[in-house]
Amino acid sequence: DLDERLVDMLGTRFAYMRAAARIKPERGQVRDEARKAAVIAAARARAEVLDLPGECIEAIWEGLVEASIAYELAHWDERRQT
Repeated sequence: DLDERLVDMLGTRFAYMRAAARIKPERGQVRDEARKAAVIAAARARAEVLDLPGECIEAIWEGLVEASIAYELAHWDERRQT
């Protein structure tokens, strides 16, 4: 059940990526390194508050954010091919 809920939450996150791809006028706006760093740092900080391994959570979020960026870029490109 927990894994299903995690995947459902990821589905929500990726829906936001699709929405962002629709509204960003320039492809270069998809990758925002400052925002990426802030999101990852926030996840690590939250993990440490919860006494979770910050380094591990940081690595997971790095992968998640990169996958999200790739997904958004693909949708950005797809929407502008027509």
